[in-house]
Amino acid sequence: MEEALRNSVRQLEEKELAKTRFLAAAGHDLRQPVAAANLFVEALKYTEPTPRQNELITKLDQSMTVFSDLLERLLDISRFDAGLVKPQIVSFNLIELFGWLEQNFAEDARGRGWPSVSSFPCAVL
Repeated sequence: MEEALRNSVRQLEEKELAKTRFLAAAGHDLRQPVAAANLFVEALKYTEPTPRQNELITKLDQSMTVFSDLLERLLDISRFDAGLVKPQIVSFNLIELFGWLEQNFAEDARGRGWPSVSSFPCAVL
């Protein structure tokens, strides 16, 4: 029974190592197209866009920033697993979070007939 337990632990460790390697490799491969997309967004800003195009460029820029941040957090998992990152507990502003959610998802939510975030009573706000 001890041998079976040792084998199970060894297999889990191997899977964990494989996951860490995969995340590191995927992160490296994903950074290049994200950087290229960010360069294209910056280039679009200098093309004398119409007001509507400028609005779309701004939203695209914000989305790319969020995507880049999410990718970095994913890569933090592989660095955390490797012991290179230590977790830090931080405070954040819920109002800013809800504002970001509203800004990025309100149009889609309205299209689905969902109420606005601002229509919900919230003790935090």
